[in-house]
Amino acid sequence: MQLLTRQLQLQGWRWLGEGAAEGLGKYVQVSNFEAGLSTGEWLVYRGRVLAEGGRSERLRDWLLANFKRIEEKGCVPEVHLSNCWILGGEPTAFDLVIDLEPSSLELQLERAACVLKYLKMYGVKAVCKVSSIRGGSVGLHVYADLHVFWRLGLEEKWAEFYRNLLEHLSRVYTIPLEAVDDAFKSKHNYRAFNSPRSEKGDPARFNCYNIPISVKEYRELGRVLGWDKALAALEADAMQPTLRLPWSGVFDAESFLALFKGLTSLKLGEDVERKAAERVLHYKHKLYRSNPKVKWIEQVLLNGLEDGRKRFVYRCAAPYLAQLVKRGLITEVEALMKLRHFNEVSTQKSKKRPLHNYFLRGQLSSCLKKDIRPMSLAKFLEQYPELKPAVEAALSEKELVRLRLGKIQM
Repeated sequence: MQLLTRQLQLQGWRWLGEGAAEGLGKYVQVSNFEAGLSTGEWLVYRGRVLAEGGRSERLRDWLLANFKRIEEKGCVPEVHLSNCWILGGEPTAFDLVIDLEPSSLELQLERAACVLKYLKMYGVKAVCKVSSIRGGSVGLHVYADLHVFWRLGLEEKWAEFYRNLLEHLSRVYTIPLEAVDDAFKSKHNYRAFNSPRSEKGDPARFNCYNIPISVKEYRELGRVLGWDKALAALEADAMQPTLRLPWSGVFDAESFLALFKGLTSLKLGEDVERKAAERVLHYKHKLYRSNPKVKWIEQVLLNGLEDGRKRFVYRCAAPYLAQLVKRGLITEVEALMKLRHFNEVSTQKSKKRPLHNYFLRGQLSSCLKKDIRPMSLAKFLEQYPELKPAVEAALSEKELVRLRLGKIQM
């Protein structure tokens, strides 16, 4: 009865916006199965989780609340996300997940770089995530979201496409076939993401981080400082959980469909290909959130600034949040809450008077009316070099590789 109720809720869940699917999302759960603790599977989409009674709440808030509940029982929380998209309680669409079995970090990054380059050549923006770190061996996943192609006929040929793609990648890039796992051709596979998973009750050992990483940065790090330090940096990074789902997807429908048809016997009509291209064009706005030029703004919004609060708001934060609102990724109220959080944290750090709420509202409203783009980190520091110490202090605990390296060398 409870399962039926949940399915009815999923079927009745609507997401506003052109081209959005009814209740289309992924299952997420927080658990520690060894201790018999689990939230059960909940639908998540665009950073929100479906709650009881048809309500929704922010993924971040939902995760933190369940982390706390499990940690209070003395257990390490695990987070699991489905590798398929769900509609009305049933799997409907696929993600592309290529599992590189554990090997040395240098070799794994080389393999991942080849796969990422190949997929990009065929119109797919993929991400690389850590699946395990055991001793000196690292497991990686190359992951891409393909849900924009659901109900276009690709599902029938998915197993053929997936098998042939793996064999092709193994042959072209001389990756041993056993190093490319085909477990993810199943629609029902779940893996932990963005949170450590305890093994045999020992929280010092972790598995299935699925922390997104920059292959380019770690390859450069290994070449400059050595692979031992690169591995140490990766382990340190993986110990810091993130509450954001990295965006990935298709940016060129024509190229991807050419790859799909080349590896299968699929035949698509012109109307289907045109519909696929329209969906991809609508979907591309999601990729904005993973833009490294603006990623630093999220970190500063979270950590606050000791100096330069007003300049950061009207040059960076307000334009950035306004763009997210225009793309339907957050609401105007959520954007204002982010500015207020930044104001509160910055006030505690600087011991200065807080910025007035009307200033924050005014800057956000102005940016919503105009097409103002946020500054990149380089341009912001070039214009305001005196703010460099304050900005670096706000970013020091995050993902900037050069700052993380400074800690390791010390």
